[in-house]
Amino acid sequence: MALAGKADECHAALQRAERALTAPHASRAEWFSPFDANSLQVDVARCLLQLGDLTAAVDVLDGIIDEQPVGRVRSQALARLLLAAAMIGQGRADEACPVVHQAMEQSTGLGSAVVVGHLRQVALLLRSHVRHCAEVPPLLGRLQHTFRERNWVAAPLPNA
Repeated sequence: MALAGKADECHAALQRAERALTAPHASRAEWFSPFDANSLQVDVARCLLQLGDLTAAVDVLDGIIDEQPVGRVRSQALARLLLAAAMIGQGRADEACPVVHQAMEQSTGLGSAVVVGHLRQVALLLRSHVRHCAEVPPLLGRLQHTFRERNWVAAPLPNA
């Protein structure tokens, strides 16, 4: 819904998701990754960004980044990268740079194509700030190094 720009429908779907998350449910297999309130908030923020509501996205992300359980490395990295994207969109690239560094440090060794994709998106957003933000060029260099290190994550599978 957010991708289609249907804000009302998107917000209604997010409200249904929140209700479903709090409803009693059957137990799941232990290999199943838990989807909790913080996971939902990351998705809410992603939708808000897609809808162009940067301020609301920042508010949601600020509220969950420090509250996420320590073991949820991927969710923490995604939240930080979404926050950085929102900050860059607000013209706050200087504040976004440390957030991106934190996300990279957190996700070292994490095999997540989604995280790598968000790192690439943030790198694209940062490129327009190279000339007026001194923190951006070294960060882009670090991101390039990170892409080389993690190129196996997004590599296509060989034909069988």
